[in-house]
Amino acid sequence: DFLAEIRQQADGALGDFLAEIRGEGVRAHRGADLGALAGILVGRCGGSGDEFTRVTCINWLREFVSLAGDSPRLVPHFASIIGAVLPCMSRTEAKVRETAARASEELLASTTAAAKAYARGIGEIESAGGLDLPGILAALKKHAGDGAKGPTRLEALRWYAALCDGSPETVRRLSLDASGVGALDELLASLGHDSDEVVTRAMRVLGSLGAGEEADFDVVVRRVVTVFASDGGDLLERRGSTVVRTLCAELGAERTYCKIASIVREGGLVSGDEGRELDFAAAMVEAMNLILLTAPECAGMRASLSGLTLSKASTSSRGTDHENATGARLFLALYPCWCHSAVSTVALCLLSRAYAHAAHVARSMGDAESEVTVRALVQIDQLVHLIESPIFANLRLRLLEPNRHPDLMRGLYALLMLLPQSDAFRTLHARLDAVPTLALSRLDVNDGEDGGTGTKSGETGGCLDGGEVDLEALSATYAEVRGRHVRAAEERRVRAMRGRG
Repeated sequence: DFLAEIRQQADGALGDFLAEIRGEGVRAHRGADLGALAGILVGRCGGSGDEFTRVTCINWLREFVSLAGDSPRLVPHFASIIGAVLPCMSRTEAKVRETAARASEELLASTTAAAKAYARGIGEIESAGGLDLPGILAALKKHAGDGAKGPTRLEALRWYAALCDGSPETVRRLSLDASGVGALDELLASLGHDSDEVVTRAMRVLGSLGAGEEADFDVVVRRVVTVFASDGGDLLERRGSTVVRTLCAELGAERTYCKIASIVREGGLVSGDEGRELDFAAAMVEAMNLILLTAPECAGMRASLSGLTLSKASTSSRGTDHENATGARLFLALYPCWCHSAVSTVALCLLSRAYAHAAHVARSMGDAESEVTVRALVQIDQLVHLIESPIFANLRLRLLEPNRHPDLMRGLYALLMLLPQSDAFRTLHARLDAVPTLALSRLDVNDGEDGGTGTKSGETGGCLDGGEVDLEALSATYAEVRGRHVRAAEERRVRAMRGRG
């Protein structure tokens, strides 16, 4: 009411009523229909534009939530209470926001406790007489999407993460099935949000959803890659590193990389245009390659591929064989996908010490004009700077013995010849100039030569030592994939000429 006296009297009467319910304890509020009262409060909280009314409703709901332990009948109404409290966190009135934040915290504690109790006696969810988890997830779905304001969206994502921690199997099942209860689409849409905090919280939830069985993992990773492919690469450029690194941290780097590589290799992510499909595959590989070479989450993968060990326990001959087998399997899983980017393939081979194949791939880039693009030169520039980083310290030390690693020299000189005379050219040139002159003079022109196919790995100490990997078959795979890119580039050039004509 607009009259202050009436408002004060109404507030006093409501205060007395609430004190009576609270003061009489279990006997009083067990006799009250708290569910019906909660429904009235939820309606007033969402339907009133008055600050005082909203604050009063939220405080009453807070009291009801505190009584939920003694009044299980209120638990089924948590979903509607959440739907009323969360939007209030984005109100302009500071008092409403503060009260809503306290109510949300208390409600979350009660909800997670009820979810854990449900999980211990797992069975079919009852919409009445127990926690309405589908209803709660539906309420969170509404406030986790693009239509929600910032504070409300962040709080909804925090709720989702807390429920994943408290009852992971149940939340995962409800979120990933076809019922539409879960907020998987909203979580994926959050990846493109301008707020880093929104993206981080959404990724934490996606990581929890994908941490179950293999089918759950496949659904989450496949949907993430599909989202990357659906917007022309903008999301991949802006958020690709954050998303992929978080997936690696939450779900395992090698597992994530192998799955993404498999999905990209399968194709079908961009409908109706092979050229756009190939462009996305190249962009995805380039992004993943940079993460592989730099991110701490991928340190174990780098060690496996390079044939190094991360623990003293694996320094024995048997341990080294095992490490090489693991690295070889990883190399074989990544290689067919990495072929979508020639420079990324060179980087993968250098990391894996497949120097002959790296030299072959680098030299083959000059076979087609469409392969030496500005984009490819930028990638080579980036690779040159990475070669100067600690990640490739072992590679640089091998330049002290060029007669033992002639293919490494050939590969680096091939990259040098592809570069224009830029800063990257001068950096790589200076590095190659540092190779001992005496050692270079002893380098036979045929040392390590295999006819230019790169089908011999040699004994480099990398994961491919032992001859178990068929590099000839890999060369054929590379030629087939790059051939598709060359043909697509030619078709694009022809269409552009016809358009101008």
